[in-house]
Amino acid sequence: MTPEPSPAENSPGPDSGGLGERPRPSSRGAGVRRESPIDLPKVEGFLIEGVLGSGATGTVFSGVQLAVDRPVAIKFLHPDLCSDKRAIVRLQREARAAARLGHPGIISAVDMGVSQGRWWYAMELVEGISLAERIQEKGTLTEREAIRLFVPIVDALEHAHGMGVIHRDVKPANILIDGRGRARLVDLGLAWAETDPRVTSGGTLGTPHYISPEQARSPSDVDGRSDIWSLGATLFHALTGRPPFVGESVAEVLSGVLHKPLPDPRTLTPGLSRGMSLVLRKCLSQDPNLRYRTPLDLLKDLERLRERRLPKVRADELEPLTDDPGRALRLAGIVALVLVAIGGWVAWWQPWSGPVDQGTRSMDVSEWPALDEVRRGLESNTISLRRSEESLTLLASPSLGGGTPSGLLGDLALLRLEWDRRLDAALDALLTEGSVHMSRVLSGGDLAEAALYLEQELPRRMIKATGYSSIEECPQSFSGKQHALLMWQGLVDQVTTARAAGIARVVKDLERYRLEVLHPRVQGLVAAARYRDALDVLGDPSMDWLSKTRAAAMRLDGGDLERALQSDALHSALYRDRDDVRNRWLLVDGELVAFLIKEAGKNEGQMYGGEAFGLAWSQELERRGVIAEQLPHDSEWRSAKTYESMHRGLVEQETNLQREQTQDFFRKESNRSLGFASQREFGAARDTWAGVLEQPGSLSDMEVAHLRMREMDLLASSMELVARVVRGQGEMTLEVKGIPRSGICTETEDPLMRPFRLLDRVTGVTHLFALTGSVKAQALPSSQRVVLVSGGDLERLLLDGLSLPPDDGTKRVLDASEAPLALALLRFHVGDPALAPLPSPGQTMGGPDAALWADLEHRVAAIRSSRERLAADQQGRMDKALMRLREQFAGGTTSLTALQVSYGDFLQRYDDLISTELRQELEELFGSLTRAPARVIPEDLFPGAQIVRDRRGALQRVRFDFVEGSSQGWLPGLWSTDGDGLVLRAGTPGDHAFLRETNAARLDLAPAFNVDERIVVRFHLEPLGVGEPDNELCLTVAGMHVFFVDRKSDPFMAYVAGTLEKALTSLRRGKLRSLAKFEGFPSTQPTTVEISLQPRTMVLEEVRVGGRRLSLGGVRRISGREGRGLLAVRSRVPIRVLWIEVEARERDE
Repeated sequence: MTPEPSPAENSPGPDSGGLGERPRPSSRGAGVRRESPIDLPKVEGFLIEGVLGSGATGTVFSGVQLAVDRPVAIKFLHPDLCSDKRAIVRLQREARAAARLGHPGIISAVDMGVSQGRWWYAMELVEGISLAERIQEKGTLTEREAIRLFVPIVDALEHAHGMGVIHRDVKPANILIDGRGRARLVDLGLAWAETDPRVTSGGTLGTPHYISPEQARSPSDVDGRSDIWSLGATLFHALTGRPPFVGESVAEVLSGVLHKPLPDPRTLTPGLSRGMSLVLRKCLSQDPNLRYRTPLDLLKDLERLRERRLPKVRADELEPLTDDPGRALRLAGIVALVLVAIGGWVAWWQPWSGPVDQGTRSMDVSEWPALDEVRRGLESNTISLRRSEESLTLLASPSLGGGTPSGLLGDLALLRLEWDRRLDAALDALLTEGSVHMSRVLSGGDLAEAALYLEQELPRRMIKATGYSSIEECPQSFSGKQHALLMWQGLVDQVTTARAAGIARVVKDLERYRLEVLHPRVQGLVAAARYRDALDVLGDPSMDWLSKTRAAAMRLDGGDLERALQSDALHSALYRDRDDVRNRWLLVDGELVAFLIKEAGKNEGQMYGGEAFGLAWSQELERRGVIAEQLPHDSEWRSAKTYESMHRGLVEQETNLQREQTQDFFRKESNRSLGFASQREFGAARDTWAGVLEQPGSLSDMEVAHLRMREMDLLASSMELVARVVRGQGEMTLEVKGIPRSGICTETEDPLMRPFRLLDRVTGVTHLFALTGSVKAQALPSSQRVVLVSGGDLERLLLDGLSLPPDDGTKRVLDASEAPLALALLRFHVGDPALAPLPSPGQTMGGPDAALWADLEHRVAAIRSSRERLAADQQGRMDKALMRLREQFAGGTTSLTALQVSYGDFLQRYDDLISTELRQELEELFGSLTRAPARVIPEDLFPGAQIVRDRRGALQRVRFDFVEGSSQGWLPGLWSTDGDGLVLRAGTPGDHAFLRETNAARLDLAPAFNVDERIVVRFHLEPLGVGEPDNELCLTVAGMHVFFVDRKSDPFMAYVAGTLEKALTSLRRGKLRSLAKFEGFPSTQPTTVEISLQPRTMVLEEVRVGGRRLSLGGVRRISGREGRGLLAVRSRVPIRVLWIEVEARERDE
């Protein structure tokens, strides 16, 4: 019996990335071989603990990923491979494959990088044992246990195949079982084995006991079905205790894998179910087409076995087993037939009895013509050996009429033996001749003729010599079949080896051609920025390549030459070369992007920046020789897209800049025109808009400018008409502060440029009037005040002017059709805009000024809508204020002073909106303030608080124990009262949040206490954290703010009355620094703060912290008394108030 492989022989090394060698520690690092710290590599973010194992290409260390405290295994390349690009690529691909798969049944990669010049990658660390160790320690698995372990492995393979990854090395040592009994697949080191730097072309990858036949023949010609074979061999080992094929050497094992039938697993494990045996046979079929197509098909049959159902596998479609009962019966039948024939012949001949009279023989061979015909044909070679065997088999058949003559059984057996000898001699001669001829042909290097001889000529000669076209067609009863098969296989192996060597030589010549001829040509093209031509040179290898290399001397057939051209190594090298061309372009592309970013910065915000940017881009492309037609087909021109984006942005910036300049000019001139119009300098405003129209601008702006210039022109004409009226009337009536003043006008020669005078006929007082604001602003003696003619007077004067005839027969200043619009515009600018006279609803004003009429209507409507909205908002605010006022009066908790203030403020704000009924209601509410409120006792206001009275019933103190939940009456703000105290959990670091009263924890003392007499308040405080930043604690008692600035260096206490905002400002400026020596609060223990105050005189009598009295530097009276009766707590950082105790006199009746 041949020895079976031990699990140690199959355990994965670090070069394959597996963790099968890891012992089973009970805690991190247990069982790991330690090295001195100087021997262990260092990786940022990881702590290397020890060595797990070492292999051909690397060493695996145990470690911890520090960021997440996760145990990992880290694989490092050996130092001698640090410059080996193929080894680096393989490690990178191994890590990326493990990371990309991401399946719970596959050990995944965590990170990858370079440390101290050595490439590494980190992966999950599984604490457990391999399946090989499990079998070695505890023996075979039960069928149920095997199904449970292998189902997730099969699912993992299905996932990997779906991602395009073939494992190629599935074996017991590469299946880990963790502490919870879950199986995980490891070692993707052979997943891209064609790039393995340790494997030569033609080598066998994988572990011999678990490698598939096709992988043993050609590692590159495998697919997912090879993993199914390896998985079946692993499952076979787990169930039977040995691999399917064993031997003394690797060659013997591989020979079994390639040529021997599968041992019957039920013979090795009698208790194995028939269904599981069928699954194993299907997995381990030598023909890949007979195996499961995908792991998913295998998974479905395993699920059927788990459910105690038969798999969908037919035994008659599978390859025979070594212990196949049918085959044994067939061999036994043939042997029995030969033995019976020989026995009959011996019984007939009786050589022991001496000579016998010929007349006593029962029959002669000539009496069986069929047998005699076969004998003569065999002796004369007139029939083929194949036909002879078929005839002999027919003659020995019981179905032959009359059966075999008993006297001729010996002749039949001897004739079969002669046939066997003749077939063996014919095949031996044929194959020997073929071997000699093959050696001669191969020595001449004609591999194509050798392959043709083996595939066509030799089978033709075999048919001619024996009638059989192949050794396999020979019957199983042929004794020399196995020998002939071995000789035939030798010829096949001879040709296969020679062809493989020839292909390898062709590949080597092609690689030399790539390096010596193509590479320099590509480098020159890349240097000239002809990237597409370079990629065309590096296209897929073709027969044209062979004509330019010594490979043409190799006489290979077309198929072998095609295989050489399709060499994975050659295509990988070309892929790298093409990748290098693309990377060279990407490097230039990146430099162009950097150039564009720099140029865009120079031209950003500049006029004509887009044009300058485009010119710089063209010059840079010309300098580098870059043209679009020479860029790689499948590469993105990032710099071109960047240019388009940035150029578009610069053009948009330029457009926006022009638009902003135009809009800024329009806005400034519009404001300037409004300034002139507000001073009634409508002529100057008209000239301003005329200047706007001379400048470039948007269509909408130009339309507005035309309307405004026409508007100012009408108003300027109106003012000229008014001035004409003033010049022509000697006596008129004008308003002064709303009072009409009538009298004689003087100095009216140019009323648009200078003031004119009006002598009041009644009072005798002379008044100075101006038509425009600029005239009014002229420098005059301080004793004389200039009155601006009112809007109403201007309208009346304009109406008077419209009835005047033209001057000296000239054209009127304003036409009759323009008068209504001029009056409306004058009212809009110098009177109430909302009362400008507009056309009646439904009336449409036509003519050349229709657009101006529409614009005026729109502006008047907007003003009216705005006023209505403001009125509605004001009414809404009044309604809300009225509701609050009613609630204050009805609540009974607001002080008399506060009610009076609220009442007065309401009247001041909304007096013009108050109706008669509402005013009457307010007077009744105010009258109720004179009635005395009902007495409120602390027991009613603060239920749950600890209230202490003396024997006479006088109030001594009220204690609010927040831990006990006695917080009724308090407004918590941002503080919480959840039975854990009065807690500020988040703090209020900002001044805005600190000052907001609604954020503080506060209590109104006025309803229950006499807030004009002495008050003592004790606060029991506790910090919530160690190492909190500096704190500002503000305790407010009846209008006095006491600050405790608790910081590491120079803490202090200060106090002030008045508004808290002013107090905080003074504190910031250092104006409130106290002479009291305050050493800060304890950082971990609660402390008590006691404050004694005389509210009437605002004198802070005493402050104690932790029982220690702070010196206040003498009695200080502080002005200001905001927040009378308010008790409040504020803090910058999180803090807890355990209880607060108030000592004060009870409020009188």
